[in-house]
Amino acid sequence: MLFVTFVVSPVFVSFASVVFFVVASIASPDMVLFMWMLAAGKLPSHITGITLLAQIEAGTAPAVLDVRSEREFADGHVPGARHIPFWALPTRMSQISTSRAAPVVVYCGHGPRAYVAGAFLRASGFRRVMYLKGHFLKWRQAGLRQERK
Repeated sequence: MLFVTFVVSPVFVSFASVVFFVVASIASPDMVLFMWMLAAGKLPSHITGITLLAQIEAGTAPAVLDVRSEREFADGHVPGARHIPFWALPTRMSQISTSRAAPVVVYCGHGPRAYVAGAFLRASGFRRVMYLKGHFLKWRQAGLRQERK
């Protein structure tokens, strides 16, 4: 009973907040977002590049959204990906041609922009947002097939 009282006490909540912000100040943006999602009980789903490419080649892939810049997209992207820069997503939602109940894979160069876009998609009612594991950096390093604009 003493443990339960301690866990819900304001002192513990304040201590946990301080620890979170100290760790956040020295962690990468990806780690901060992961910690925030973990605290909220919402771990992100990921799909590997190899799995996604196999689904693309089989014609069974979910919608794929590239949220990088125009230049990055033109330099190479996941085959069949829809390009909407993360900052333009609020005004271009109609270009995502899938049901809000269907899975959507979001990626950027290495994570932060995709997580911002994913949070916006979830707030807009998309229930199955996934991220490309390692994002496009790992896709390219693995030598997986790319399209160029």
